[in-house]
Amino acid sequence: MGKKYQVLADSVVMTATPEMIAEATNELLYGEQVEVIGQDDEEWVQCRSLRDEYEGYVPRGEMDDEITDATHKIAGIRGFAYTEADYKSPPVRSLSFGSPLSVFMEENGYALLSQGGWIPMQQIRQIHAYSPDIAATAEKFLGVPYLWGGRTSIGLDCSALVQLCLLEAGIPCPRDTKDQIESVGETIEFGDTIAYGALQRGDLVFFDGHVGIMMDDKKIINATARKMHVVIESLDELSATYGGILGVRRVSA
Repeated sequence: MGKKYQVLADSVVMTATPEMIAEATNELLYGEQVEVIGQDDEEWVQCRSLRDEYEGYVPRGEMDDEITDATHKIAGIRGFAYTEADYKSPPVRSLSFGSPLSVFMEENGYALLSQGGWIPMQQIRQIHAYSPDIAATAEKFLGVPYLWGGRTSIGLDCSALVQLCLLEAGIPCPRDTKDQIESVGETIEFGDTIAYGALQRGDLVFFDGHVGIMMDDKKIINATARKMHVVIESLDELSATYGGILGVRRVSA
């Protein structure tokens, strides 16, 4: 296994090539770890995410080789870490949902992170505390802007929404729809017409280059470039827009 680094920025964009103007392919969260698979110099690291094995380039200055084990994670859609154990002190970090944290100590209702910053205990939970209702998790992101390659509450894409919700349920999930449709949960058979009675809350429905999460047997939540944010809409409408359903997968936490 190659050298490891840990993300120290609030989040960092992973790109297809070692250039700031290159296409964003993924986004790594604060505290996530990568393994070096190629270039490693003062400017760029070619690496593989240890969360989902996604590969790309990350600016070297956004990471550090001092690795800390995660004990907690951000529980809400976003959380702030402060210079002191006081919400009136200046914030030093703005961390997104699911970001893994290493808590050094707890004091007066705040947790001190190993890399610095005090975060309210109400904003975090144990790293292995899971939420099995992935549709409820997805609802936290309603209205969040669509962002190609994004994985945070500032912006995310359709497959990132699915991945974050499944990871919060304790279910491993790859980054892209083409891999999710082949590996997550079990296949649910469907016909030429949508058999609503066969679909249930939490089912993943795949289209051509797109994916969403069923809220019930008729409504689906998805991060979509059509409306540029996370929305709940009719499965019929989405199916017609994308030319039909490619697959349905059912997961269980």
